[in-house]
Formats: sequence, structure tokens, C-alpha cells
Amino acid sequence: MIELFEIFKYSFLLCLLAGMTIPLQGAHLVSRKQGLQILALAQAGLIGNLLGKLLFHEVEILTILCSLVFFVFMKILFLKRKSGGESFYIVVYLALMAIGNLLVSIFPGLDSHMSLGLFGDVVSLSAQNTLLLSAFFVNIFALMHYCSKRFKRNTLNASMFHSSKIDYLEELLFSLTFVISIYGLGVLYTVSLYIMPTVLGGRVFKGLSASLLFLSLTGAFSSVTGLGLSVSFSNLSTVPSQVVLLLLVLSLGKLIGKIHEKIGSNTKREALKCHKVES
Repeated sequence: MIELFEIFKYSFLLCLLAGMTIPLQGAHLVSRKQGLQILALAQAGLIGNLLGKLLFHEVEILTILCSLVFFVFMKILFLKRKSGGESFYIVVYLALMAIGNLLVSIFPGLDSHMSLGLFGDVVSLSAQNTLLLSAFFVNIFALMHYCSKRFKRNTLNASMFHSSKIDYLEELLFSLTFVISIYGLGVLYTVSLYIMPTVLGGRVFKGLSASLLFLSLTGAFSSVTGLGLSVSFSNLSTVPSQVVLLLLVLSLGKLIGKIHEKIGSNTKREALKCHKVES
């Protein structure tokens, strides 16, 4: 068993770093009501990946570049869109899903790439690719920390004041993270880490910094522990284990947060009663 963990030590490192980083970006995007846009863009990244495999076969850098170009193209269309509501993203998501399956039916050789793109397989990545991805997420995490005040201000302006100002550094940073994560870890893992922590655990703590820390730690814990379970029990799939564990941890955190809030409310009520009696 120890030998298995030694073999996959770089995979654990990658899951730790990705699990810490992705929820931080997701907190900003979901707070700006871009959850459905994330789903549509995930399909765009997957189709770009398939097109890259079709055009450039196993040349990974060109495949990633193709995926990034298609992703950015769709992102620009979304940024220029003035109306349509959330239903627009559902239509785009369904259309891109149909296009992806059509590509696979026309080019059956893409079937394995479609499955890998959807569900990912961190344990099958080479040590070199795993270390490169880990280095990428280290740099993204550092940039997120360095630009945290800037991103928080952008999120506040977008969510409360409905600002449509575009921060190109932020868009580039988020796009790169999204595409690289889909390429290396799959759509299910990426979208789950982007959306689920904020939706389920975003209000466990009242303070923004505490909430972001909780989301980051939850993502890291679920990613690493889910991988550990799949390594220990070979019949467990890695990404589904990580996602289900993430759901359970977030639900538990939300429950504990509600209990703590209720206890605090009752304590304040009792303190007010005592104060009135003394008066």
C-alpha cells in the first residue's frame, strides 16, 4: 500500500494544488452569477481539446493551444452578448454537447479522448506532465494571492453594482486555469471544483477571507482524500470519489455552520433576556 502512495506522490501533489486553487476562482465567478457560463465554457474547452487531438494528434502543446483558442473565442462571444439571460448558456451548453458527440460519431478515434476529457485520469498522467501541471497551479495560486484585492474588487463591482468592465489579466488567468484543468483533470473535476464549493459552502463563514480559506481547504482535502481512496480501493474511480467526498464535506460544513449560527443566536437572545431582567 505504501508503495502505491509512493508511485502516485506527484498525483497527490497535483490534486492538493488544484484543489486549493480552483475553488478560489470559482468563488469569484459564481458570485458574479456565472455558474451556467462555466458549464458552457467547460464544453467549449472539451470541444477545443477534441479538435486539437483531431488536428494535431499527440502534440500536447498544440492541443492545449487549440483548446485555449476555442475557449477564448466562446468567452469573447459571451462577453459581447448583451441579452439572453441564463437560458442562453443552457442553449450553448446543449449545442456544444451535441457538437462534441457528433465529432465522436464522425471520428470514432476521439471516443477515448472524449471520455478522458469528461472524467479525467490524474493517475495516468506521466510524472513530467504531473509536475508541469503542479508548477502551473503553484504559479496560479501565487497570482491569485498577489491580485486578491483586485479580484475581490472586481467581484464586488460585478455582483453588487453590475459593472461590465473587463479585467483582461483576470480573464486570461481564469481562462488558462480552466483550459489546463480540463486538459489535465477533466470536465467533471474542474466544473465541480469551480461551482460546488461556493454554492454549498460559500456562507458557512460570514467573513470573506474565512470563507475563501474554507473553500480552498475543502477542495484540497476532498481532492487528496478522494485520490487516496481510489488508490486504496481499485474499484473506486478517482474523480467521482473526489466529487462525492467534496459534496459530503461541504454539506457537513454547512450543517455545522447552521448549528453554530443557531447556538450563537440563542446565546445572544439569552443575554438580552438577562440584561432586561437586571434592568
